[in-house]
Amino acid sequence: MELTEIVLSIKEKVCKELIDYLIAHEYEINSDASYQTTMLCFKDYKEKRLPIINYKVTYSSVLNSHLLELDDDKRGLVELFKNNLENGLDMNSHLSKFIFKTNDDKLLNYWGIKHLHLNEATADCKSDFHSNRSDTYLLICQQQNEILFLDVTHHLNGDEFANVDFLKILEEENWLEKVGIIEAKDAIPDSVPEISSPADIMRLWKCHVLSIFKLNGKVYVPIRGESCAGNSLSSTRYLIENNRSIDREAEKLKDKSINSINVCVIDNGAGGVPEFTINVDYD
Repeated sequence: MELTEIVLSIKEKVCKELIDYLIAHEYEINSDASYQTTMLCFKDYKEKRLPIINYKVTYSSVLNSHLLELDDDKRGLVELFKNNLENGLDMNSHLSKFIFKTNDDKLLNYWGIKHLHLNEATADCKSDFHSNRSDTYLLICQQQNEILFLDVTHHLNGDEFANVDFLKILEEENWLEKVGIIEAKDAIPDSVPEISSPADIMRLWKCHVLSIFKLNGKVYVPIRGESCAGNSLSSTRYLIENNRSIDREAEKLKDKSINSINVCVIDNGAGGVPEFTINVDYD
C-alpha cells in the first residue's frame, strides 16, 4: 500500500471507533464527523472528565475561610466530595452537563478550572444530570493524582475566566505551574501588561494577547488557552501529536502487506478517561 493510503486507512478506522465510543457515552457528535473533528471531540471528552483514581485533596486558604459562610449541608457536601475523591469514587456526574458536548469552556481552557455541583445525588446517565444540579459550585483544579479545592461560588454565567481572584488563589497555593501557567523569570516586567481586574483579562483576550501577562509583579506565560477556532490548545496539540504518531506507524508499514487495522478504546473505569490503541496485522 502507498504511504498516503495507509495513513488514510488508519485515520478512517480511528475515526470510526472513536465516534462509536463517544456516541455510546452520550457525547454529542455527528456519526459522519471528520477525523479532525473526532480527534478534537475525543480530547475534549477526555479533558473535561476526572480520572477515577485516589486523589490527594487540598483546600485553598480562601476556601477554608469561605466554608464558615456556608450552611452545614453545603459544608458537609464539600467534605463528602473530598472523601469521595480521596477514596477513588467516580465524581464525573457532578461535573457540568457540558462534558457531553463541545463548548467554549474558557475557565477550563485557560486556567484548568472545573466545577462540581454541590449535590449529594449522583447521575447514572446524561438524562439524569438535571436531577443533581445545584446553585452552589465547588471550583477545582486537577493535576495527575492531586486536586485543589479552590473555592465555592453561587454564580457561573460564562465569564468566570476573567475573575482575577481565581488566578490569585492558584498563585497563593503555588498551583499556577501545575495547571500550565509558567513564570517567565527572564522576562522584563515593565514590558508586560498587568492583570488586576476582570477588565484587564477581557481586554487581553479580545486582543488575542492572553499569552503573557503580569500578576502581582511576576510575569507568566500560560501554555493553556484556545485556538482561533475555539478549541483548547491541548486538544489542538493532541490532534497534532496523534497525526505524527500515525505518520510514524504508516512509515513502518509502507512495504508491508496489511491484513487488518484494529483500534481499541480502553476505558479507565466506568465514566473514566479513555485512551485508544492502534494494532496493525501484516505479513
